[in-house]
Amino acid sequence: MKKRFFPLLLGVIAAALLVPFASRLPDGLEKVAGANALRGKPVMHGFLNGYVFPGIRNHSVSVILAALAGAALAFAAVAGLALLIKKPRKGDKI
Repeated sequence: MKKRFFPLLLGVIAAALLVPFASRLPDGLEKVAGANALRGKPVMHGFLNGYVFPGIRNHSVSVILAALAGAALAFAAVAGLALLIKKPRKGDKI
């Protein structure tokens, strides 16, 4: 069981250490949106808009917390999906 969480731990550490060095330039999707006059018109309002954690004044800490929250949400979504589609094996209680 512990071996399963090692990749998650590595991902969390990588997110916390590398996110502050991410480029502030627009990614491909933002370039397309800007080229088609969609920039500044959000399709959906999210909790972590601008990849920052609300209420935190220190930008680096805010970005790290946003990355950790995103990683946790992604992990929870994948783990939940895995539980839903897992096939029972012999001997498993239903």
